[in-house]
Amino acid sequence: MKKDRFDGIAFIYDALAYLVFGKSITSIQSIHFDKISKGKRILFIGGGTGKLLPEIDKKLQPSEIVYIEMSPKMMELSKQQTVTNPITYITDSYEVAKNYGQFDLIITNFFLDVLKEKALKEFILSTPSLLHQKGLWLVSDFRIDQKHPLKYIHKVLHLSMVTFFKVTANLQNTVLYNYVSLISERNFTQKASSFTYKKMIFSVLFQKK
Repeated sequence: MKKDRFDGIAFIYDALAYLVFGKSITSIQSIHFDKISKGKRILFIGGGTGKLLPEIDKKLQPSEIVYIEMSPKMMELSKQQTVTNPITYITDSYEVAKNYGQFDLIITNFFLDVLKEKALKEFILSTPSLLHQKGLWLVSDFRIDQKHPLKYIHKVLHLSMVTFFKVTANLQNTVLYNYVSLISERNFTQKASSFTYKKMIFSVLFQKK
């Protein structure tokens, strides 16, 4: 099996996420949309089944969405979502994003946790070049709280997730890094942050300095 391939679980992915996390994993992804002005050119990386696309389309009314998803099966499902504004679908690695110019907003929801440390740091370093001045980066993902008992609960749940995805998708990365700190160190400031599901899931809106 190829690395980090989610084709085999594409058609049950959303149901699995809801079974474990309920509505919290969906609602957190758009919680900061009210802080983003309409008409932005948006880069959406790793959108999965595209479940968030209709909400982006309706609430943000983008001038264009460039949608990058590696999994052909996930992309197939994404294209079934209703989108009225201009959208370009790209079934390829996130690394091709540099070929599509600069953006006003980048969305990476539950994408960074797939990257191993070297790739993660390289991506974070490259992100400012993908954004216009004062551009925004919306990041939603998992975290491990450093306080007990949440730390123990988060680690057990994360281990269960990693074990499942290693078997079904050949997931390579097994570590949750401190994404907020890593991004904050690299030419970004936090505009807003929220947490849900016992603080294991976060969403932070960053702005390029």
